Amino acid sequence: MASLFELLKAVKPRRVLLTTYTFSPEWFEATVYPLLSRQGCEQISVMLDNREARSSIKASVSRYGGNRYRIMSVLPRSKETSDGDKRGGGIFHPKIAYLETEDDDIALIASGNLTAAGQGHQMEVLDAVKASLEPEVFGELSGFFRDLPGRLSLLSPEDKQILTAFGDRAAQQAKHHRRKTGTRTAWLITTLRATAGEQFATLARQEQLEADALTVLSPFHDEDIAAVTRLRKKIGVERVRMALGKTHEVRGKEGEDTFIAPFADKVKPKKGELEFVTPTLGRNERPRKIHAKWFELNSRGDGSLTLTGSVNATPQSLWSLKNIEVSLARRLSAPVAGKWPQARGHFVYQPCTYPAPDAPDDTLNCSARIVGKSDKLTLEVRFSSTPPAEPVHVRLSQEEGATLLESETEVGSDDGVEIPLKAAVRKKLDERALWLTVSSGDYSATVWVNVEVELARRPGDYDFNKAIDHFDADDSDEYLNLRFATAFLDILGRVDSPSTPESKTPPNPPKLPQKKRKASQRLSTDDGDIVITGQEWLDAVRAKKTPSEAANSVMAQLSRAIARIMKSLDTPLTDPDEEPSEDEGEDDEDENGESDGQNTNDSGGDEAGDENEGDRTEAPRQKARAKRRKQRARLEGQMKTIMTHVEELLDRSGDSAVPDELVVQLLPIKLNYAFSGSRFPVRGSTPPVYLAKELLNLRRLSLSLPVREKMRPLVACAGVATAAAYSRFGQATPNGEIRSHIEALGAGIVSHTELSQWVRDGVKDRRLEVLSKFTPEELAQAVVGIAAAQPTEQRIANLVMDALTAPRKAEASADYTPEEKAMFEALRRRTLDGFKPLFNVVVGDVHTENIRCPNPKCRQPIEESNKLLRHQMLVGHLNCNQLLFLRKTAYADVAFELEDTKYVKGLDGAPVFTVPTAQLGPRLD
Repeated sequence: MASLFELLKAVKPRRVLLTTYTFSPEWFEATVYPLLSRQGCEQISVMLDNREARSSIKASVSRYGGNRYRIMSVLPRSKETSDGDKRGGGIFHPKIAYLETEDDDIALIASGNLTAAGQGHQMEVLDAVKASLEPEVFGELSGFFRDLPGRLSLLSPEDKQILTAFGDRAAQQAKHHRRKTGTRTAWLITTLRATAGEQFATLARQEQLEADALTVLSPFHDEDIAAVTRLRKKIGVERVRMALGKTHEVRGKEGEDTFIAPFADKVKPKKGELEFVTPTLGRNERPRKIHAKWFELNSRGDGSLTLTGSVNATPQSLWSLKNIEVSLARRLSAPVAGKWPQARGHFVYQPCTYPAPDAPDDTLNCSARIVGKSDKLTLEVRFSSTPPAEPVHVRLSQEEGATLLESETEVGSDDGVEIPLKAAVRKKLDERALWLTVSSGDYSATVWVNVEVELARRPGDYDFNKAIDHFDADDSDEYLNLRFATAFLDILGRVDSPSTPESKTPPNPPKLPQKKRKASQRLSTDDGDIVITGQEWLDAVRAKKTPSEAANSVMAQLSRAIARIMKSLDTPLTDPDEEPSEDEGEDDEDENGESDGQNTNDSGGDEAGDENEGDRTEAPRQKARAKRRKQRARLEGQMKTIMTHVEELLDRSGDSAVPDELVVQLLPIKLNYAFSGSRFPVRGSTPPVYLAKELLNLRRLSLSLPVREKMRPLVACAGVATAAAYSRFGQATPNGEIRSHIEALGAGIVSHTELSQWVRDGVKDRRLEVLSKFTPEELAQAVVGIAAAQPTEQRIANLVMDALTAPRKAEASADYTPEEKAMFEALRRRTLDGFKPLFNVVVGDVHTENIRCPNPKCRQPIEESNKLLRHQMLVGHLNCNQLLFLRKTAYADVAFELEDTKYVKGLDGAPVFTVPTAQLGPRLD
């Protein structure tokens, strides 16, 4: 059987509920939590005994407990049953894991706790069942989750909601996979309604096994093995095989194995009644401390019935209702423990005492949580059935003993305490774990604190949502920008990449159709707090679904946030005359609101203090600026990495690996980066050389028609900003080229009305931050210039027609550039020979000097000096009477009128343009 970690790695659950008795946060956060977080698990809950939860805090350096995964610390209720037995009052002892998957859920029932020892160092047993194979077990799990709150105290409303949701999910799985053929072979055994021993004995009779022997492996026994003896008699079997573990800690005679017998020495092997056996070890496997719990009833045939899980061979665990235990019974076709060999060697009797919880029931057993919205949070403390009568002192702290709150308060009539949290405390509630220490009289207890506003988020999207919240609060601090960039980089990193650059295979969609995904309940604490995250949006577009309006809104928010980061990178560091922020170098204020370093006596200051005042204030400023420089450098590095990811995704936009919906959201990020201050300066003494190049670069992307239509307003805004930048520097604005870019990228002709409306909307929603750098008058002037200009393609087409249809001695138009006039004359000479193509088209890359004339009699390089139109568009090679249009890769989708045609004069002298089908020139689709 695979380990818990291997199972989680293979299954990739959407939500998990894990129960344990003892808990090691350090181990959990180093192994299980990172794995689930990377896999995008939406919800992680750990449920354990309240007293052991308190023990887990003592040496903990937990960072995520209560913030990124829920800790449900519970206490079994004590209650007398009708037959005089006592139910509850024991411990919460199950070790189960419920893994919600896309369709076929898995339940793991084990003996190991969530500790390093329980998950690798000790000998444990674990068994897993799938809903499709054992649906009846999931029906029983549903009943267990439904009945469990009635046996527990200290459950919060959110805890109960999660148990209810898992119960409903298990019931849904049992119904969906209900058995149609065959018989069940697994049963869930819990101690909510009947003892484990009674249920196992009843099941043995029901299965009608011809019992031969009972094999028992357990780390804990009563001294005279009375619990096992009672089970043997209840089942009706004569022979018991007690499994013992080997040890190297105690040595017997040379060459003789030593076994630990966890009961009194009066329990001796007796042929036909009591045998000592030992579990079979694998090759090269060293003996380990036994913590597994295994009961196996062997038949005289080949079959057997096993019980594995949390139930020990003690009277309290096996024959009472005090503890809450969970085990799994299985009918096997062949015995396992029944084949274990005889234990031969030296026996060391070590009667064991089951370890009691660290804290008795009558101490300060309580649970704590922080509830409310981000701007109004309340600390709530709930005590068990014996709340303190005296006032309690509460202290809220984080790792390394940082105290966030201390208060003295009374316990209310509802056995609880509620303390509103001030803004200063709320500001310090980051992702680190929180603990609450409660003291009253001679008692004191430290418990975990669940922060509900954080637990409502999915673990994998925690940083992203936290950063988005700060952006919503209009907080543009460099450190917060850095946190957002880190989180967003993680979001981008989760986009599935093809196995090879040439791969055209899209990512695998989820197995369930959408209607079945909707059927599974969302295990959320508060539907009102659910934020549709970037990861959820990516999940939707990977599955080729249409993202919801809310999801698209979040991705638009993403683009704006990136734009704001770019704006912050364009601004100078903290002004030397500006006061440093309160968290950068200033002393904290005391209870009276006075700074520790401030002299509050207005009339008693001396001259030396006045002279040194500047030095005292300058040091914090320098420290703040140094801190910001480091953060700025890290942020710039993060942005470069983000853009590398964006470029890689956009480079794949021509195939099916990246959905159009994702491209639509990545392009604004690319534009905001391209039009940032460092790459697109709109102020300064030195004007940029070629602003329109950023639009030209976009035309190199293979964008689908839906993407082009969706991006038309944003591209238009980028074009208007480009034109405004040319005008600001007093440069000649290539309005025709800019309009050509806008129309080619937007797949449609633009009008003055559309341009004006798009710019107004763009200024309002701030999706393209560069617009805010220009005045409304500058933008309006740019709109007029673009709308009135001819696109480059149309200007070329008009020039060709003018040259070929004008009278013989006509001259070029006065508004033609010198390069255009040269082209006009070359075309006029073409009219003398009607059997040559009007012009040839050469498709090349950026460096024109590497392209040679296609005329075999010439083959001379095409030099920059021969450009007919600027900006890497058209080149004429006039040396050999060959007219060439150089169409760069970015313009490969541009088709020029009369391209590849021939000019022929008709009988009346009128021009006729023909396209010989056998002599068509090269075209690039």
